[in-house]
Amino acid sequence: MNRILIAPDFANLAESHRMVSFVKAFCKKKWEVFVMGKGTYDYLLEDYPIKRVYVAYDEEWFTPEKYVTMHSIDEEGFDYFTVDDLSRFVEEEKVIVSKVNPDIILTGYRLTISLTARVLKIPFVWLLSAVLSDMYFEKRLATMPHGCKIQSQLLKSLNEKQINEFFCKKIINTNLKSKNWSKYAKNIGIKPFKNDMEIFRGDYNIMADCPFLFPEFGQIMPYYSFCGPLLLDYKNEIPKSVLNYKKGDKKTIFFSMGSSGNPVLFKEMINKLCKQTKYDIFIAISSLATREEIGEVPPNVIIEKMFPIPVVAAISDVAITHGGQGTLYSIIIKGLPFIGVPSFCEQQYNLETFARAGCGRVLQKDSSFDEIMSAVKEVLDNSNYKQNAVKVGNQINEYLDNLKVSPGERGADGIIEFLEKYKENKNISYFSR
Repeated sequence: MNRILIAPDFANLAESHRMVSFVKAFCKKKWEVFVMGKGTYDYLLEDYPIKRVYVAYDEEWFTPEKYVTMHSIDEEGFDYFTVDDLSRFVEEEKVIVSKVNPDIILTGYRLTISLTARVLKIPFVWLLSAVLSDMYFEKRLATMPHGCKIQSQLLKSLNEKQINEFFCKKIINTNLKSKNWSKYAKNIGIKPFKNDMEIFRGDYNIMADCPFLFPEFGQIMPYYSFCGPLLLDYKNEIPKSVLNYKKGDKKTIFFSMGSSGNPVLFKEMINKLCKQTKYDIFIAISSLATREEIGEVPPNVIIEKMFPIPVVAAISDVAITHGGQGTLYSIIIKGLPFIGVPSFCEQQYNLETFARAGCGRVLQKDSSFDEIMSAVKEVLDNSNYKQNAVKVGNQINEYLDNLKVSPGERGADGIIEFLEKYKENKNISYFSR
């Protein structure tokens, strides 16, 4: 029986449910499925005949404080992992992976697997957003990450387009924020990372996006493919708060900032939203806060840990969102325009992709409450945002209908096809470029 090891970051909902899409697909294909690690969203695995393996160092390392740092890579880079941290992780992972002896490994944000798999010479797959691919930077689609301050006088003399081009070139040619990774890679006898983004690369790389949103990519290399957006399968009942909601004259806001933002800023934003009375508001608190921490809320505000996004998006007029891939696709599919306030560059680029299609506005991640609410009014007052969101949503639905299988199954088929070719010719790997 073929065997796959899937290694998610279980503290992140988006990452967890994307990986579970592949768990489901490979179980359906009768593969033996092993899942590494544990965390907040373990319950998503309850229905599947899988085997679990755990890394002891996870408990010591994945503290709430370090988890925030992990999602502040624009400022922190990747060297919040010391060489000793990397060594501890890889040595423990090596023991576990060797016992499992998988045919292939899949991850989406367990960063150290990029070291472990390579040192063990086991092919591995990275699931990522198209905005983190080489092509996104090669085609100069990326912009300067929010909050990055320009220190160079030469750069200050350039216009915005020139600055973004400089940034894109720098990203694909430097590894200044992953020096510890390259040092450790050299220690264990594998090639150092050519650039910081190579940490997010596997022998084969699957982009969980619709290709029509990235026409600039053109013909992609065989170590890249699209599988389509991996959307959360909402199995829970619709909350009574949603079923009982009666839409009146007020416009409705859906506020969802995922599970990777800053909890302090998140709670501050909720407190301010609860003080305004102009709109009805659905607030998803995810794992960034508890219901007890929020306290009493006015009748125009509905708070739940999670909402079935398609249901709430269908009765809302605008979303305020962080730009997580799954959330963004789910609201656009329902024709809901957005205000985007990203926490880090991947979310920023996800939002900018849909903003280029006219579906919403992207604000700086440190935008004030007044700036956000001003943007909400602009999007609500300009019907073009809604029309464009409906148009793109229809295109996404048409793309998904044409797949014939789920994006998870399409991705799994791509992995199996790649593995067969890789067995015959290892030069098809991303790392053989």
